[in-house]
Amino acid sequence: MIEQSAWRTLRRWLVRIAGGLLLAVLAAAGLAAILEASLAARDARRFPPPGRLVDVGGHRMHLHCIGEKREDAPTVVLEAGLQLWSSSWHWVQRDLETSVRVCSYDRSGLGWSEAGQGAFDGAAIARELHLLLESAGERPPYVLVGHSLGGMLVRIFYNLYPSEVVGLVLPDPGIPTEYLEEDETEVVPCDWQCASAALLARLGAFRFINRGIMSNESYPTAVVPEIRSHIGAPSAARVTIGYLKNVSATCHQTLDNDDLGDLPVVVLHSTDWRIEEAENPEVRQRRIARRERILAGSRAIAELSSRGRGPIPVDGANHESLILYERYAARVSQAVRAVVADTRRDGVRFDGE
Repeated sequence: MIEQSAWRTLRRWLVRIAGGLLLAVLAAAGLAAILEASLAARDARRFPPPGRLVDVGGHRMHLHCIGEKREDAPTVVLEAGLQLWSSSWHWVQRDLETSVRVCSYDRSGLGWSEAGQGAFDGAAIARELHLLLESAGERPPYVLVGHSLGGMLVRIFYNLYPSEVVGLVLPDPGIPTEYLEEDETEVVPCDWQCASAALLARLGAFRFINRGIMSNESYPTAVVPEIRSHIGAPSAARVTIGYLKNVSATCHQTLDNDDLGDLPVVVLHSTDWRIEEAENPEVRQRRIARRERILAGSRAIAELSSRGRGPIPVDGANHESLILYERYAARVSQAVRAVVADTRRDGVRFDGE
């Protein structure tokens, strides 16, 4: 009898302790969410959009266009990689503005763009970009520049609107077969990892995790603070998760782009694969094999056009610094000018060939 009474007492205390811990965790999570909202509001005041917010039917998207529109030159449109947006094109856009009209933008839910209705596969993103440009009064023809995932997105844009695109520049473009599994039908699923990332983002964890990114002085110091702010936002995590869950569809939509005709195309590739840094021979071999696959994939993209060039190496650059370091971004700008010149039949040669 005494033992039963003691057990009941112990059980009540265990329940109370567990309940108290749960309440403490919920309270901490609530405070973290409130802090994240407060910091987001502060950053919105600190970092106003450099461009304009354009209504695309239900939400507004950020479009940043600079440079005068010229009758004899296309407008250059910049498409960023997976979790990046207009700020990542700082050097390229600044370099090009004196010669062409050049536009960068933020996909829905990234940077200064408001969240949309879940346009997460490549075709939906391309249609949304088309609507943004149209709503903003920007008119074709366009030279599209796509880095990483953006390389796949601009190829899909071309498939949907071929008459509006007169050239492509692809610095380290995404290679669909690298994302697909061996059967080339599906990608590795993003399940608990994506759910965990979404929770951490809502609690503001990424804001502190990402505090140390882009500390190298070669990054564009003018925009690093805003990149750090936006990359940790909950909306950025939600959008990135959406892309990952839809990357299989995006890959197949990209593979539908199997003929670029005589479109001027330049493919660039980074050369810093950190192969020598790998002490483990197996890791080193995997990096070498992946480099060869990606180079082959990049070469195949260039060969889709009778006027395709590349892959042209940008010595010393890695996948990220290719557009974020000024000295490498200058090579991207040079390639853009060459393609713009090709559209005018000026015959300007791109250094490095």
